[in-house]
Parts: sequence; structure tokens; C-alpha cells
Amino acid sequence: MRPAPALTIRKFPSRHYTVDDLIARGTLSQPLAEFLAAQIRSGKTLLISGGTSTGKTTVLRALATAIPDDQRIVVIEDTSELHLQKPNLLSVECQTDTFRASITFDDLLKSALRWRPDRIILGEVRGIEARTLLDSLNTGHTGSLATIHANSAAKALRRFANLVHRSHSQANFEDVEAEIGEAIDYVVHVEREPGRRVIREVLRLQDYDRRTQQYEFETVYGPDSILKSLHNSKGKDTPHAIA
Repeated sequence: MRPAPALTIRKFPSRHYTVDDLIARGTLSQPLAEFLAAQIRSGKTLLISGGTSTGKTTVLRALATAIPDDQRIVVIEDTSELHLQKPNLLSVECQTDTFRASITFDDLLKSALRWRPDRIILGEVRGIEARTLLDSLNTGHTGSLATIHANSAAKALRRFANLVHRSHSQANFEDVEAEIGEAIDYVVHVEREPGRRVIREVLRLQDYDRRTQQYEFETVYGPDSILKSLHNSKGKDTPHAIA
């Protein structure tokens, strides 16, 4: 028997959750929310990782409200979901599933670099745009936000590197990871639990060790946050757990 026709409807919620809503739902704590907001205001680059339907976009939208109102924000999405309420906002959308000319994430990101953005928000890193994004982060466009599919914060870094290397295989993989070590400041990992979504861990990325071929990071929030920093021997401060 042949399969019957199937129809998938993707319905977006009419209500956009705020940071206070996420705190009330147990997605994150007040101290963690304040910590992440402070990093965003200071211009740190955040990568938000998680599986399908874990709430990555919801967390991204809530955290993006911490971007100062005087900064120019360019939002690039596959499907318009964020709907940020900022005075200096330019939002663009991909065009890949229509009869018109194809306009991809990478096309829009390359164009966005000429629009004088203070911040770039990329709905999801998943293809050849990863290389363009990494180049932009390492050439003055810091303070950006993006989401990526991954099963942990550490695996998000490896997936980012794989996406960059996949379309630019002539590049050395270690060089790509070293570039990511310079570009990304924090990785926020979101997971889905029965009845709620939670931020499971937050990593502060410090560097990439070419000798060991490993990222050097501190777990500032999560099950390993009480462990000492890998950089203690270099005089770095040990972060405290954010309850």
C-alpha cells in the first residue's frame, strides 16, 4: 500500500516570550539572564545550540533584547520568526522555495556586510554561509548571535567547523577551528525536557590549542561549572557557577 498524502503545518506562536517569561518557566535563572545580557551588551558573540524544537530561536529572541537600541541590527532568517522590536533593525528573509530567483543565507549575509551592521543575527547556521559568517566575525563584526543544531555546547563548535570545512575543503581543519576559537565568545546550549525547555550549559570559549587539537573553554554554567578552568595555569580567572 502506498503512503497517504501528508501535510505539515508549521505554526508560529503569536506571543513572543520575554526573558522574564523564560525565567518564570524555568528556562534560565535570573542571575544567568543578567550574566548573558551583560555579555551581549558588551559586544560578545554568542552561538546558541540545541536539537530540533528545543527553543533556540525563543532564547535567541529573548536575549537579543539586550542589544543597545542605538546599534544597527541586521537579522537574516530562513522563515521570519524573531520579530525583534528594535528601532534600528533591518530584517531580511531567504528565498529558496519559490519560482523566483534563489536568494540564500550566504547571499544575504554577504550583502549584509555592506549594510554597516553593528550586530548580525543569523537565524540558523547550517550550510555554506558558515564560512562567510566566520570570516565576518573575525573581520570586525563581533557581537553577533546565531543558532546551530547540536547535541551539546562542545559539539556545536565541532559542527560549526564541519560546516565551514564542508564547503571549503581546501582549508586546514585545524585552521578553521582556530578561527572559531577566536570568533566565538560563548556557546549557550538549550535542551528540551517534559513540559519545558532549559539552558543546560554555557561555555566561555577561550582559545584553540593546536598541539592538542582541542578547544580551551570554561564552563560558566552547567554540571561542570564547579571545575577549575583549563586556563588557571595561565592566570585566567575561574568562573563561578551561576545558579
